[in-house]
Amino acid sequence: DQKQVYLLSGIAVCADCGAPMTRKVSTVAGKKYAYYLCSTNKETKRCSSHRIPEKDLEDAVLVMLKQHIQNILHLKRVLEFVGTVPFQEINMKKLQDRLEKKKQETVRCKELRMMLYSDMKEGIVSKEDYVELHAAYGKRLRNAEESIRAIQKEMDSELEKADKANTWLDYFVKYQDIEELSRTVVVELIRQIRVYDKKNIEITFDFDDCYQTLLNQLPAMGVDTVIDDDNNLQVKVKEVV
Repeated sequence: DQKQVYLLSGIAVCADCGAPMTRKVSTVAGKKYAYYLCSTNKETKRCSSHRIPEKDLEDAVLVMLKQHIQNILHLKRVLEFVGTVPFQEINMKKLQDRLEKKKQETVRCKELRMMLYSDMKEGIVSKEDYVELHAAYGKRLRNAEESIRAIQKEMDSELEKADKANTWLDYFVKYQDIEELSRTVVVELIRQIRVYDKKNIEITFDFDDCYQTLLNQLPAMGVDTVIDDDNNLQVKVKEVV
């Protein structure tokens, strides 16, 4: 019957049984204290209470969220940097190798046509053979040039796809100055909060699969990553040689 749900309703769950945490208010000496309790414990006592003060839980969630956003900002800056390093983008190396081979083929075709002309002038090949071979080299050259245009188009598409693949970062970046939780922020950025006890919680953020995938891709982009004991993301960009 309330006009709004609480900040962590449906998001905070018991780490042991997976049941939603229930908010309970106790009054002591005329002062109200709010807690989150395991709903299974409240109903059947088959799980421990996992009791945690509402303020402690919300404060911890805010701290962890701000830390995760800082890690996201760090990732975004790294991506912006490695995007300026030639051929370090995702899935670009094979395309670049193909492009180089086709460029070498165009150079070779032009050289062969020049050599062919010299051979005709010196009488090594006849005019008839010259015309036939010149046409064959010309066709080979045009095919290679067409392949180059197709590969370059594919490279542009890959870069655009990589950019779009990381638009999820912006969902977090827009809250980089967050100072307090709101229901909108919680629903938009947090998938689940698992409560072990009043001193231990675990958060799964939205887009966690994208986050992990990006961390796994960074080494191929010349970036080493380490999560320190405080869950801060440390990155080191390898020197390009």
